[in-house]
Amino acid sequence: MNILVVGAHFYNKGAHLMMKTVIDEFRNKEEYTLYLSPCSGTKEQIEGLGYKIMDFPLKHVTAYRSFNIFFFFGNILKYLKKEYRGTLPFDDIDAVLDISGFAFSDQWGDQAVLNVHRLINKIKAKGKKYIFLPQAFGPFSSRIIRKYMREGVSKADLVMARDNNSFEMLKELDRKSEILKYPDITIGLKPGKTEFDQENFACIVPNERMLDQGREYWPEGEYMKYVKKSIKKILSGTDCNILVLVHDKGAGDMKLGREIVDDFPENNRISLFYEEDPVKLKSIIGQASFVIGSRYHALVSALSQNIPCISLGWSHKYIMLFEEYNTEEYVFEIPDDEKFDEKVNFICSLSKREEIIDRLKSANLELIVKNEEMWQLVYEKLNA
Repeated sequence: MNILVVGAHFYNKGAHLMMKTVIDEFRNKEEYTLYLSPCSGTKEQIEGLGYKIMDFPLKHVTAYRSFNIFFFFGNILKYLKKEYRGTLPFDDIDAVLDISGFAFSDQWGDQAVLNVHRLINKIKAKGKKYIFLPQAFGPFSSRIIRKYMREGVSKADLVMARDNNSFEMLKELDRKSEILKYPDITIGLKPGKTEFDQENFACIVPNERMLDQGREYWPEGEYMKYVKKSIKKILSGTDCNILVLVHDKGAGDMKLGREIVDDFPENNRISLFYEEDPVKLKSIIGQASFVIGSRYHALVSALSQNIPCISLGWSHKYIMLFEEYNTEEYVFEIPDDEKFDEKVNFICSLSKREEIIDRLKSANLELIVKNEEMWQLVYEKLNA
């Protein structure tokens, strides 16, 4: 069976981690061959991860207008650049696994939903299967988003939300279709042990999206004020070194990271850190004492390895993730000085961290079982 994985690319560390999780899950199952669009990354990146390349340059649904150009004219465009070529025609794909993460929502606008609707129609018209692996959905406010998302959900073979909020919004949108809820797929990825030259450190994970998508919730300057305030507390209240860990390939997060480090020029306990390999990155996060961050999959990587976290975010996906781990009081969707100071003090305390770790361990025992159930259901749908 030829399976196309869509919704991810190598630009984003979380998306890269999801692609790695999927290929690892299918790696020893010879009856399945997994493909990526050549637009997902370079030939070396795609094949290095273990995927084959589809002979059609399909763009990510959030590529908006360029998605349509490639969707309709891909069989012409592939002859214009050798990078657009692969080994399997689009028509020979038997099933699609969608790992978009967070693409179908008011926050991304109408076009992403219109694009995935078009893709689902093409797949289903040929009698093939379309599966949404666990991801965040909604909210769905505009008439266009509601109409086309409802139609897409009703035609998909399997739709899985990764949190309660997404689940409820999908159910409200389409009460007839079966909507299921399972945790983020990357919690099941075992990173192994990566040798690292620091033993006693905390991670700060910035996210440039806090400055644009999060500006409705975090007034200008507030986000960076909170990040820097937390660093000052870690430096004064613990003996931990601090890694400002960049969990994205874009220039924006790196720029934020440099700005943060440059604000502490005389302190040799704080440093900027970047690792290309997201699996090694997950392993390094798993060696931290705690994490204060704003990148979703950096937080998943920490929590799934029993590492205490504080989240600074703007989307429901953050609070929903921490609810899965019974630590929702450590999520900040808006500024709250008194509460934030209290929680930073808690996470800097070894005894308080031990209490959090016990909660995380208990939650992970249940979530791993759910993750295994999810994959079993996927195989049943693929083979039906």
